[in-house]
Amino acid sequence: MELLKAIILGIIQGLAEFLPISSSGHLVLAQQIFGLSYNEAENLAFDVFLHFGTLVAVIIVFRATVWGLIKAFFSSVKKIFTGKYCWKTAEKYEKMLVFVIISMIPLFFVLLVKDKVEALFSSTLAVGLLLILTSGLLILCDRFSKGKITCENAKLRHPLIVGLFQAVATLPGISRSGATITGGLLCGFDKAFAVEFAFVMSIPAVLGANLLTILDVIEVGMETPVIYCILGAAVSAVVGVLAIWMVKLISEKNKFFIFSIYCAAVGIFAVLWSLLR
Repeated sequence: MELLKAIILGIIQGLAEFLPISSSGHLVLAQQIFGLSYNEAENLAFDVFLHFGTLVAVIIVFRATVWGLIKAFFSSVKKIFTGKYCWKTAEKYEKMLVFVIISMIPLFFVLLVKDKVEALFSSTLAVGLLLILTSGLLILCDRFSKGKITCENAKLRHPLIVGLFQAVATLPGISRSGATITGGLLCGFDKAFAVEFAFVMSIPAVLGANLLTILDVIEVGMETPVIYCILGAAVSAVVGVLAIWMVKLISEKNKFFIFSIYCAAVGIFAVLWSLLR
């Protein structure tokens, strides 16, 4: 893994993980353009560092929410063991903590088809078609952007629905942020809450995915120099912070159609490239 490639892939990860354009899809395309095999040990290890960088970016931007969830965990445990826990009187972050846990449920079913999902990472055609599907999801973002549901009045079914969108986003070419924000808006979430929840719920999902990948890295070994991995993680973290703020701005102005056009264009290019190469 050369220095320039580490920087470029770090930028792609930082932008594509949070902008609604699919980081997995773009990394697959970029790695194939660079002549790298996605399943090589060096790419597995490097991907772990890239995702760690974007995880840091989420924690930085939503640090107040993350800290609130940490405190909510301990307060919830205390209330449960003292018999004082009540859903109706639960505080904001205590409810959000439950919502995040519920949103994780659909991901366990993805583990049952993990091998089939991973097989798609070698198909440029599949990535292209799924990017076109992402384009359609982003059109819905602008159409369903007037919800009023927040953490305080959301129902338990809502995070489950958003979690289903997140499960679908494990496919390369489906944007995690685009899918989960769309899911939240379809549930009637307020735009700000839809964006916040979409990013916060990604924290345990990314951690879980990284743990599974680390097990694969341990099995096949690590070939990429650590300095390149650290550089890629740092670049993805810095770019990721900027990308999150951009998504917030786009959400406020209902401009997701811009990325819809982009995803459609890249998807069509990927499909044509896979058929004509």
